[in-house]
Amino acid sequence: MVKLLGPALCVASLSACGRPDVTHQVLQLEVHALSASTTLVVEAECTWLGEERRTRLRDDGEGADEAAGDGVFSAAWAGAPVRMLPVRVLVTRQDGEEIEAYAGIEILSLDDHALHWSLELDDPPRARRVPVAASTRQVAWLELRQVGGSLLWAMGVMGVVGWLVRRSRS
Repeated sequence: MVKLLGPALCVASLSACGRPDVTHQVLQLEVHALSASTTLVVEAECTWLGEERRTRLRDDGEGADEAAGDGVFSAAWAGAPVRMLPVRVLVTRQDGEEIEAYAGIEILSLDDHALHWSLELDDPPRARRVPVAASTRQVAWLELRQVGGSLLWAMGVMGVVGWLVRRSRS
């Protein structure tokens, strides 16, 4: 009995560690605008397991929003876990016209806790889904650094291979 209790206890404690809660999901929504005006209205809507939801994202410094007026609009959705979520980001301009800036189906894993978009206030406004909480410019620089680092790594590997080939010939 004691021999079985030790491994069983170990397996039970390991299975409880790091396991996400599969009964409730909170999804943070963030829209980053480079030049946000005080009159900008950003809303998100979805169909969460058959329930239509529409939420206004706020840039008021409350909740996950770090500072009021910083151009980061945020809100949260909560409910039973969902793996596929059709999302629309809507922007209302000063003249009252509502424009769909983004529409897409988001595939979520158990570890996903946030969705981020970068909003460009062109005519018409459009939002781009980004992997991190950053503006489009910041994401572009991040991607450029990653590509540059990959190219430097590839050149280093090719240099070492070339050196080994020359060394083996001599």
